[in-house]
Amino acid sequence: REKKRKEEARKAEEAKKAEAQEGDDEEAMFTDVDEAEAFRQWQKAHAEEEDDAMMERTMRAQWTCCVSVFQLITCFLLVAKLDKDFDDPGNAFNAFWVLFPFFLIAGLTLCCACCVIYCSSDTTVEDFLREQQQQQQQQQKPYL
Repeated sequence: REKKRKEEARKAEEAKKAEAQEGDDEEAMFTDVDEAEAFRQWQKAHAEEEDDAMMERTMRAQWTCCVSVFQLITCFLLVAKLDKDFDDPGNAFNAFWVLFPFFLIAGLTLCCACCVIYCSSDTTVEDFLREQQQQQQQQQKPYL
C-alpha cells in the first residue's frame, strides 16, 4: 500500500510539473503575442498621430495663404483706388470695390448662419422639451 501511495504521489507531482510547464509555455506564448500586438498598435497610433500633425500643419498653411491673399487683394484695390483718385479725380471707381472682400465674407457668414438656423431640425429640441416635461410630471406625482 505504501508503495502505491508513493507511486501515486510521484505521478501527481509529475502531472503538476507537466501542467506548470504547459502553463508557462502558453503564458510565454501569449506574452510574446501580446507584446507584438501592443507594439503594432503603438506603431499604428504613432503613425495616426503623425498624420494628424501633418494635416494640422497643412490646414494652418492653407489658412495663412487664404489670409495673405485676402490682404493682398484688399491692398491692391486700395492702391488702385488711390492711384485713380490722384491721377484723374473725377474718373475713379467706387469705394465699394475696395470694401468688397469684407462684404463678401460678411455675406457668406450671414448666409451660412441663416442656413444653420432655419435648416436645422426642430425634432431634437422638441424631443428634449418633451422629455423634460415628462420628468417634471413624474416628479410631481405623489408616491403611492
